[in-house]
Amino acid sequence: MTSIERSARILLAVHVAVYLAFGLVFIIAPSWAARSLGIELANTTALADLRAIYGGLPLGVGACLAAGLKDRRWLLPTVVLAGVCSLEVALARAYSWVMSGHPGTTIVVFMALELAGVWWALSVYRGLRRAEGRAQGTVRTELRTDHSPTAEIGGRDSRAISA
Repeated sequence: MTSIERSARILLAVHVAVYLAFGLVFIIAPSWAARSLGIELANTTALADLRAIYGGLPLGVGACLAAGLKDRRWLLPTVVLAGVCSLEVALARAYSWVMSGHPGTTIVVFMALELAGVWWALSVYRGLRRAEGRAQGTVRTELRTDHSPTAEIGGRDSRAISA
């Protein structure tokens, strides 16, 4: 495993832990979680919606991100998902700040952490893309220098391609 893959897995593990913990808290103890953020739940409809959006959605995102930890092919897409989710939430908080006024300290801290997550995901994404490019460049170089009739291109014999 390369250092950039290790960084990607750490990024995903942190995001998975945060999304799963956040989701579980809002599924199991939504009233407590809402009060801790200053949200008042007026009725069972509000409670159901809070569980769905603050609980179920983060659990789903956390499960998708976990796929990147299990399967190498999912690594890059899940790093993108982590970055996009962090960016979307930070932008929504910033919009709320502009439209409704300065939020509490908790929200400002959350936004700072989300923006740090965006930066981290973007850095890892760039590193993974560079590593991918280097790996593909190596393959292209080998293909350009190997003119034998049995050179493999994309896992196929070149004789099958030229025939």
